[in-house]
Amino acid sequence: MSTYSTYYTIMSMIDGFKSFINLAVMVLTIVASWIMYAKAGEHGWAAIVPFYSSYVKFRIAGKQKLFWGYLVASIASIAGCILLMYEIIASGLSVMTSSYMGSYYDSTYGYAGNRIGAHMGMLIFAVILIIGAMIAALVMNILCCVGLAHAFGKGAGFACGLIFLNVIFICIIAFNKNIVYVGDGYNSNNNYYNPYGSNGYGQQYGQNMYGNGANQQ
Repeated sequence: MSTYSTYYTIMSMIDGFKSFINLAVMVLTIVASWIMYAKAGEHGWAAIVPFYSSYVKFRIAGKQKLFWGYLVASIASIAGCILLMYEIIASGLSVMTSSYMGSYYDSTYGYAGNRIGAHMGMLIFAVILIIGAMIAALVMNILCCVGLAHAFGKGAGFACGLIFLNVIFICIIAFNKNIVYVGDGYNSNNNYYNPYGSNGYGQQYGQNMYGNGANQQ
């Protein structure tokens, strides 16, 4: 077997292994999200529905209104990518045709004299749109992770775990029976209740945290 063949075989095996890992992570994320949603009283099958899954996650985290901003940012990012690809192709064609067809007419930007500059302007706009949308989506996702941690009775450290190691910490929420859903920190009357719920101390809203002992003032 030649060196090239050996190299090709090894690279194919690595690519196959990467694909397997990505598939396994995707399946694990769906399963863990399904269980997490069920813990929060939501439909588990929402985990397999694009965008609706994010909506349910934001709702569980008490950040339902933020979801719509996240959705707009996601759509803007996708639109920016489409625009960027179009402008790259169109500007390449403009450069190619301008060298031998100076009077070539561009249906979008007119004749050769202004079409290349216009394409470059749209390229810059597309890049700015993508970056801005991604930053906005990232900020809202971070806020969702913070809310999600609080909704399951956890603090800032757990929120950081959800931000940086999302899949692992979603699995912790899903498979750890001691972690239960306690809501986003407020009851229906907007009164703050114990964020621990039945996790750890076991008291619910309005329940005396000191058990059957003397009433505390």
